Amino acid sequence: MQVGLTGIIQKAFSGLGSLAINKLGPRLLVFIGLISILLSYVLLVFTGLKGNIWLTIALLVLGVGFGIIAGPINVLAASNLSGSLLTSSQSVISVVRQIGSVLGVSIFLSMMSSNLTSLKTGNVTAVSKAYLSIYNIWIPVLIILLFLVFAFPVKRKYISKITKNLT
Repeated sequence: MQVGLTGIIQKAFSGLGSLAINKLGPRLLVFIGLISILLSYVLLVFTGLKGNIWLTIALLVLGVGFGIIAGPINVLAASNLSGSLLTSSQSVISVVRQIGSVLGVSIFLSMMSSNLTSLKTGNVTAVSKAYLSIYNIWIPVLIILLFLVFAFPVKRKYISKITKNLT
């Protein structure tokens, strides 16, 4: 149930993120999205075994974070292109996203299976800890990504570039 709810939240915030990019700018939206993802990972790591309500909250925050980032990333990826390049870029963006999804699932499952084999046990608590320990690795990566957000243009420069391309 929680995963389905996360997907619904992600889709809703994806649309809102695409609409808000002109009002807030890409830097702020991606920063808010990464903060939400980081917060959800921290919640998963520190409260994951303490009950369903914390898991639900963490997954909802994760859906908000991914949703806020998903829309603006598509807009940013194609913002400098026009005509036939714009059409082609949508296919390339789709392929890159699919490759990333496949690699993400593969990496996640290989990390989980290596954690499970190192545990050599089959109880539910050990499996949960093996699952949640994967998020510990990604927390420092997300902190580094937060600093890379500042490579995105500020709202003023983004809006001027869009209006320049329209004229």
